[in-house]
Amino acid sequence: MGGDAFKMFINEAPLLIDFLLNSAKTSTLLDETKISREFLNHYLNMGRCIILLDALDEVDKSKRNDLHESVIAYFKTQNPNNKICITSRDRGFIPESNIEEFSIQPLDRRQIELYVDKIIALKKFDLVSIVEKKREIEMMSEN
Repeated sequence: MGGDAFKMFINEAPLLIDFLLNSAKTSTLLDETKISREFLNHYLNMGRCIILLDALDEVDKSKRNDLHESVIAYFKTQNPNNKICITSRDRGFIPESNIEEFSIQPLDRRQIELYVDKIIALKKFDLVSIVEKKREIEMMSEN
């Protein structure tokens, strides 16, 4: 779930469970017809979920804190075995004292090439797309 999904959550103000349900239906490879509120609640209550919330910093700054508080408050009431990963640039995240925070360090050209070569070695991806992505990554590393 990325910045655009967060914007929808803020603008439409659904319950967080409905936001997660909609995101699971539109952003995963799960069969949409098999995903229900009960399905999601079952796995959340069991502590069997990994929730990835990407691009918190892309939400309007005036609404970011409310979103952050909603997400944290919701998951504090769920089974603590669920894992939640929120990504953001430094300017977009307000860490709480009891939340682990990690910073990803930039990759150099050699590390990027090694990463892309390992993905190619898996032979599960369209090589043309990977070469295009490799070019994009190289251009990003030069900036």
